[in-house]
Parts: sequence; structure tokens; C-alpha cells
Amino acid sequence: IGKRVDRHLMRWARWKYKRLKPSQARTRAWLQEVRKRKPGLFAHWTLRYTT
Repeated sequence: IGKRVDRHLMRWARWKYKRLKPSQARTRAWLQEVRKRKPGLFAHWTLRYTT
């Protein structure tokens, strides 16, 4: 279920931020940076990406 939520977040980010629209790789990198900066932002991140 975590992957599905991440896909929806990526789709939302591509709609919200026009600079992410041309590249799915750029969107994925953006989401990884957000996850690094605020790991507790979404509950599924704490369950899925434990370090």
C-alpha cells in the first residue's frame, strides 16, 4: 500500500509543481528529498522506510 500512496504523491507533485512535470525521475528524486527532510510526514514512510 505504501507504493500506491507514493505514486499518488508523485502524481500530485507533478500537477502542483510544473518543474517536475517533464520528468518522472525528477519527481522521484524530489519525493526522496522530502522523505529525508521530514521522515514522519506520512505514516506509511515510517512503516516502509525504516533505517
